[in-house]
Amino acid sequence: MKTKEFGVLPPPKIDVLSYNKQRRDLYLLGLDYLNGENGREKNVEEAYKTIKQSADMNYSFAICALGSFYYKGMVVEQNYEEALRYYIKSYKNLNSKAAFNLSTTYRQGNGVPQNLDSARIAFNRGISFATREAYQGEEMGRKVLEEYLLLSFREIDNLISQYPREAICEFCKINVKSKNVVDLVHNTDLSVSFMKRLSARFSSYAADSAYPIFENGFCCSVCHSKYVEPIKEALANGKITKEEIEILGKRDDMIEALHAFLLLD
Repeated sequence: MKTKEFGVLPPPKIDVLSYNKQRRDLYLLGLDYLNGENGREKNVEEAYKTIKQSADMNYSFAICALGSFYYKGMVVEQNYEEALRYYIKSYKNLNSKAAFNLSTTYRQGNGVPQNLDSARIAFNRGISFATREAYQGEEMGRKVLEEYLLLSFREIDNLISQYPREAICEFCKINVKSKNVVDLVHNTDLSVSFMKRLSARFSSYAADSAYPIFENGFCCSVCHSKYVEPIKEALANGKITKEEIEILGKRDDMIEALHAFLLLD
């Protein structure tokens, strides 16, 4: 087997774990000010300021919350178009609240032409995003499922347990089962050997199962071949460490860093 050549994995520009904790804590502090909870007096202006700090650090829940400030006209002037912009930005980061808020926006036609099909799609994606968050240990995912779907604790647990069969690819952000089906039927750019392997997964009823990757994340067959197999080879050859792989899955620039390391265009 030909050994793949690797480039250099660009190191993160920040301490990823500390950075992620800081922006999450800022968002939660903003919620405390917004709702007057956990020893904080209600202060909408301070809530906006704190949440914006978190949003400026690219925290998806905070970005979505900024959209809600514009949607409701709190602190800032009401602006549905601006709210939509923030919701879409957060939605692209697979944020569940943003998906449900987008669903409401499309259903009501605020700042965008009313579109019930788009509202339905966003709502279903919200379920997937929230389940993904909960599966990965993000408590806010569970809260979103409670708040928007009114599910019981047991119902949420059941939904989470089924997530691996309906997982979202951590690389291409598409439902794994759907992506595998599309690639098998329509993707003519894939190699013959890869198509044989993918076809074998279908014949063994494994087409809807996702490959585990990083921490509680999954990926489709194509992304497994494109990213995961080379990463495993690099790990075996000492070109990358387990610690770097762990951090890689938490980096906002994961795809860019991977492309530089794997020498992908």
